[in-house]
Amino acid sequence: MSVDADHKRVTKKKRSTAKGRFHRIYGRLLEGIQDESGIIVVEKILQDLETAYTELEARHEVFLETFDSENEEDKPKINEYNHDLTGMYRELCKSRSLCENLRQKIKHEQDSKLKEQNSMKHAKKNKDTETFRVKKLEAPIFAGSIRDYPSFKVDYERHMISSYGKDPYALKQCLSGEALTVVKGVDNDFEEMFRRLDMKYGRAEKLIDHILNELKRLKKVQEGDNMKFISVVETVEKCWLDLKRMNLESEMNTATMVSQIEKLLPPIQKREWALRKQKTESKSIPLSFKEFLNFLLEEKSALEYMESDLREYGTAKGKINTLDANESENDENNNDVAVDPLQVQLQENQQVMKQVVEGLAQVAQAMSNKPTSRYNADKYAGTNRNTEGKFKCWYHKSDNHEIGDCSIFARLDSQTKVDLVRKNGGCFSCLKIGHLSRHCHSRKPCDIQNELHQPCGKIHHKNLHTAHMDGISFHNSTQVINDDKNKNGVLLMISSVQCKDMSLTTLWDPGANMSLITHKTAKRLGLSGQDITLSVTKVGNVTEHVQSKEYVIPLTDLGGKIWTIKAYGMEEVTAEVARVDMSRVEQLFKGIQQE
Repeated sequence: MSVDADHKRVTKKKRSTAKGRFHRIYGRLLEGIQDESGIIVVEKILQDLETAYTELEARHEVFLETFDSENEEDKPKINEYNHDLTGMYRELCKSRSLCENLRQKIKHEQDSKLKEQNSMKHAKKNKDTETFRVKKLEAPIFAGSIRDYPSFKVDYERHMISSYGKDPYALKQCLSGEALTVVKGVDNDFEEMFRRLDMKYGRAEKLIDHILNELKRLKKVQEGDNMKFISVVETVEKCWLDLKRMNLESEMNTATMVSQIEKLLPPIQKREWALRKQKTESKSIPLSFKEFLNFLLEEKSALEYMESDLREYGTAKGKINTLDANESENDENNNDVAVDPLQVQLQENQQVMKQVVEGLAQVAQAMSNKPTSRYNADKYAGTNRNTEGKFKCWYHKSDNHEIGDCSIFARLDSQTKVDLVRKNGGCFSCLKIGHLSRHCHSRKPCDIQNELHQPCGKIHHKNLHTAHMDGISFHNSTQVINDDKNKNGVLLMISSVQCKDMSLTTLWDPGANMSLITHKTAKRLGLSGQDITLSVTKVGNVTEHVQSKEYVIPLTDLGGKIWTIKAYGMEEVTAEVARVDMSRVEQLFKGIQQE
């Protein structure tokens, strides 16, 4: 006999021994429940059964390792043994359900006795005792979701039975949808109604199957998809809490479940969890699912903070590829010598850009205020005169309501609303007159949600959302990208950034709307990107289509925190730029001279 065959025989025998022990304990549990041995005895037997199943599962895994999962002859045997283990798992679930039913029955009897005692005490109290009236609690509602049934039953027994007793009509009023159909025909029998509800929605094995199936449907989270990771963690936490409410959290406290959820994590979180697990296991302390869930919740909290506006210390917009200039005064003094030439050049460029922007804004404002016809001039002449009065509702020339609350204005078509706001010199953020949108104190993103329940997020009033969806442009002014009004200093144009324990020389371009990285550097970092076709518009309005890759780059800040950005691969980031003819630009703007 070969060594492999002997090893298989030994592991099979150990599995059979563990299986026999499981069945013996299972038989004792059924006898204990039938003989009404008491909840303490039954729970002790159930603990022994849990231990026996854990040992059986471990023996089963060792035995399956003796087979080749790629071998066609071994596949039927592997499926047969897995099916056998599934049958024993169902017996374990049945045992848990029977034990839970016994526990609930005893608890219900104790609660009934306690309520009778309390009612007798309240009857003896002085009727003249001063009481306070509070709003009556609303009855719990159950529509047929198996996940909601445990909490519904607890709420009903706690709040409804004390007031209405076992009144079938009161229970019927709390049911709707599929749940109401289940009790149809027996809605005059309280006990029978709850018995049917328990049979359909109260079985622990059904709840477990429903939750485990939901976990199996989860998809792997791609690197950089923070919102998807947050959604997955919320689903896992909800499943854990639902099982915990039924005292069945042990269903998720298995190595198989932890391994299944580990496969869903993106590389960064998977690495962090592996490091934490390695440190803990080195101390011979096994990690439970609860600790794994705590780790996921910590990562979720960090990503939520990153995705929220709380992480922004200023209110400036348009920060693309920038860092907050929060260096200390000592660091600025140390870098003054090297930065001076760049600062001078940047300040000159910003002055020229601001002059260009102001000129464009004046031209756009003049063009928008110029009537296209005599009819339009007459149509809006009266409205333009209202800007001096600054009515709350300049559309109705009234102070009875705000323009943002005007229902008549809200029902106008998109183009008319935009034209009226523009002709009256109104703000596209709050609709009030007297200031521009970029200076509005009520400036905030539009919170109207789309069909995916995601907010719009664009800067405009909610009454102009339909105009935005129709592709109508409101804003006349051109904004300077990366114009951080909170900072007086100039951001370093060249700096060193840490990525995967490597130092990368980074060129900061205030006018860019995407990040670039050379393929050579990406290969040196060990990054694997996705193939894309990139359209690059260079200076001089020259467009070039190139085959490239999209990389997700983990950058480390000074505090050791990891930030992920998307960058597109290029053979060279900088190259020679064709000369642009600026002779016509000088004629368009006053006060700008070409040097």
